[in-house]
Amino acid sequence: MAIMIDKHARKNPEKGDGYRLLVTRYWLRGLKRESINLWLKELAPSEDLLSEYSQFSAQPNEDCIKIKHHEEWSNKYRTEMLGQQELIYDLARRHLNGNTLTLLCACHSTVQCHRTILAELIEDAATAILTNE
Repeated sequence: MAIMIDKHARKNPEKGDGYRLLVTRYWLRGLKRESINLWLKELAPSEDLLSEYSQFSAQPNEDCIKIKHHEEWSNKYRTEMLGQQELIYDLARRHLNGNTLTLLCACHSTVQCHRTILAELIEDAATAILTNE
């Protein structure tokens, strides 16, 4: 099935969401527990990485500088996720078993959100699982 990344965590659940995973470091104020299947804060960027991102995004920079920073930030996030391979492979197996995964976050855009990277990591893990079978 699909890995969906385009839904804000506060949007109401819909039938096609499948397994709704909150992948934020902190619980979002006002978010109802019953609207989430699982909260995996371990798959969110670390506090340091969140701080780095928020400090940089508040600066008025040119687009090319922001793109370079996002690439560096993405690499740091990928490095952090090396320590979460077990969780990522668990999600990859769930994905391979036909479950739709909806990765939820507080970001309104997926362009520079860790959900995009996380979805790639899950898909890569699914490919690795299939290759090793």
